[in-house]
Amino acid sequence: MKNDGVFRGKKIFLITDDSQVLRNVQDCVLPHEGVLFHADKPRNALGNALAKNPDLIIYDDRMPAFQGSKVISILKRVRPHWRILLLSLTKIPQRSIDVSAQGVTFTIQRDSGPRQIYNAVKHCLGIASVPRVETPVHG
Repeated sequence: MKNDGVFRGKKIFLITDDSQVLRNVQDCVLPHEGVLFHADKPRNALGNALAKNPDLIIYDDRMPAFQGSKVISILKRVRPHWRILLLSLTKIPQRSIDVSAQGVTFTIQRDSGPRQIYNAVKHCLGIASVPRVETPVHG
């Protein structure tokens, strides 16, 4: 993937314990000069996110130790302005509506590939106003 610098200087904090999700987000963020921080346990993530003050938090709601809505509530209570991209296990539209009411910026399926993650991250950061599937520039 060609480095277009679209995420240059943007700090993105990923909360997941799934190695495939981590790889997909890395493939989306790192080639475009984003700074990626990662935590594999929500308990560790909350303090680390506060310390890093990211531009975007990507939260995988399949974390077994915590209920996704509880973590989202904590994140939004601590920093109401934080933008959150939820990687959701469910395809049910109602789930997206529920988490949007909690302050989630955008929701995509957790098995999304780098292309979909790339577009969702651009949308959440205000780089693209309408999320759509587009292919990042390849080298």
